[in-house]
Amino acid sequence: MKYLFIVTFIIFSILESKAQSDFREGYIINNNNDTINLLIDYNGLVSSHKKCICKTNSYDKTQIYTPEDIKAYKFIDSKYYESKPIVTNKGREKFFLEYLIDGIVDIYYYRDINGGHYFVDDESGNLHELKNEEKEIIKGDIKYQKQKKEYIGVLAYTFRESPAILKKIGTVNLSHKSLINIANEYHNEICSDEECIIYQKKSPKIKSSFGFTIGLSGQSIIPTGEFSDELYFMKNSQFGFEISPSIGFYYKVNIPFVNENLYFQYEGTYSRISLKTTTSYIEPVYEMNYIDDIALTQNSFNNLGILKYEFPKGKFRPTFQIGGFINYFFKSDYSRNLEVIYSWGDTYFTEQIHDNPFSKFDYGINIGAGLKSIYLKDKELFLDFRYKRGFGLLQSIQTNTFSINIGTQIGK
Repeated sequence: MKYLFIVTFIIFSILESKAQSDFREGYIINNNNDTINLLIDYNGLVSSHKKCICKTNSYDKTQIYTPEDIKAYKFIDSKYYESKPIVTNKGREKFFLEYLIDGIVDIYYYRDINGGHYFVDDESGNLHELKNEEKEIIKGDIKYQKQKKEYIGVLAYTFRESPAILKKIGTVNLSHKSLINIANEYHNEICSDEECIIYQKKSPKIKSSFGFTIGLSGQSIIPTGEFSDELYFMKNSQFGFEISPSIGFYYKVNIPFVNENLYFQYEGTYSRISLKTTTSYIEPVYEMNYIDDIALTQNSFNNLGILKYEFPKGKFRPTFQIGGFINYFFKSDYSRNLEVIYSWGDTYFTEQIHDNPFSKFDYGINIGAGLKSIYLKDKELFLDFRYKRGFGLLQSIQTNTFSINIGTQIGK
């Protein structure tokens, strides 16, 4: 799971570095405690902790501030970041920590390649990280991971003045909502005459859309290794590049708690493809030539699941995607016409075989890019270019598929 997060982190870091700017109204607080109204680039979870990109108006050049340059920056009615020193693997460094709640106990948040980190700032102004490390426990021959939950002790000390809050510490988890709620409750109990400030932006609503999709795919089957003796007829096979149409539907939902521009999209489509090849194999003992004419027609229901990053602005918005697919071949017509010829040219025998060696499933990875546009005010239209590599069709065979797909929204 950790490695999956690291890969996802790297992908989004690259996307954010190349993404379109999304400037929103806000302000910075410089080291002289002056407040300066600016437009600030709302650039995602990772970059927000390292730099503040801003400009005075839409036409001005951008300026970049680091945590050393300014004390804080804030988006109007949204997130607030303060420059704070924390200890990392490289030593003590300053980062822009997201300020979640300002009360008797302050809560901050920071994300890096290892995931999210929460900090509490007690009444003395000291930052304490809330940790929940895992340790490996071995009992007999069984290994399992156990969470250490060090943060429970830190919170118990931080909220020590409230017996009622201490009873609830065991139910707290490391999430924005849980930590804000407990800190807010503690503040209201200890300091009821002064209201605390919750800076966390309200989570965007879950948005979903539904529509139809059509496409054209070009597929080739490529041998990648040695075949078993039973599959001798697949040696030197060249199925060529065949084009087939597809039609189906898609369902898409956003993932705002990860990134406002990130979506999960599922597509279910129907397609039919016909593939042919002719192979020749010389039997080494009697030098007979085995000639096979192979024809395969597959009707499939194709399942695609992708994470899709959509740039936020513009009439035509670039998109990138990564995911996987599982194709189910619910109907396959397979025939192999075998002709065995003596070395001097006469036919020894012929045979027609219908035992299909191909699997009912193909599965693999998908990557792609495309464009999205909005029409009729709120309906989306997208164009995707994709590459799929399949690994499940047959031993020592992979499928390469290039496709172009158009989708149009019909509902939410």
